[in-house]
Amino acid sequence: MGKITKASMLFSAAGLLAGASLFSAAPASAAPPIAYPFVSNNGNQDLYLVNPDGSGKVLLYSPGKVAIFFVDMNPAANQLAVVDKSLSSGFKIISFNSAGVRQSVTPVSDPCTISGIDFHPTDSSLLVAEYCPSQDMLQVRRWTSAGFDSAPVVTFGSGQNQAIGHVRWLGDGSGFLINYLYSDGTGLHRRIDRYMIGNLGSPVTVTSIPSSANADFDTARCTQTSSGPCWAFAYDEGNGRIHKVHFDSMSAYEDSVQAGSTPHFSPDNSQLLYRLQNKPNFLLKVDNFSLVAKGNVGPGIDWRQ
Repeated sequence: MGKITKASMLFSAAGLLAGASLFSAAPASAAPPIAYPFVSNNGNQDLYLVNPDGSGKVLLYSPGKVAIFFVDMNPAANQLAVVDKSLSSGFKIISFNSAGVRQSVTPVSDPCTISGIDFHPTDSSLLVAEYCPSQDMLQVRRWTSAGFDSAPVVTFGSGQNQAIGHVRWLGDGSGFLINYLYSDGTGLHRRIDRYMIGNLGSPVTVTSIPSSANADFDTARCTQTSSGPCWAFAYDEGNGRIHKVHFDSMSAYEDSVQAGSTPHFSPDNSQLLYRLQNKPNFLLKVDNFSLVAKGNVGPGIDWRQ
């Protein structure tokens, strides 16, 4: 197969796994836990915070007529990371108070093309998935307030005939899953691979998914109040359906399929936050409860655990 196009490199990724002092303290009082971008008719995008029942909606950030690609909320602080404008211009760390009012926006430069970001479930380290065209390298890197680590967490080689997508910590923080797209010479294939922090050199394929599957997926939470298996994930098949899957060290099991896209687990895994298309727009929903009755919600959504 020929070189994967720039568009398909939306699925490539880099990583960051760190415990930084910037993110070490839990918030004294949590702000609304759901973040989503609202796309106006004129093309403007505004990032809002809101409670699961639709109350407490507050405007957090307005980048203007630029797309908000990825949003990830920090479980340990009133902060989130956002990738907007260009996938190769880095990301921003946005801090806010307990009312959801923005306090600061800190840009982080990155010349690579970002395809995924994810905060660690307990220590606030951040994984960044990316493709670096100058080195023709796919990689996952670790970032903290001190910057990127000197060496990547894992690398995947050239982006000529493969790509990586979103990266997500396992619920217990013992490793992470990554969306991996590759060619076998006859066509494109996609799978979810598991990397364990103590054994990064021996990844395991959890399951194969459609090559058309959206780069976004989410992993289940793992706390004293969460339900269901910690090792579980939900993915967007790319054709308007969400699949829930749980797995162990030996195999994966599909639990359910439902209409929707860009799924994210609730803090206790009992619900999903997702978008549902109401042509031509997307509504934001928690199971059957609509958070946004009118308008259009972009793909950069998250529910803080």
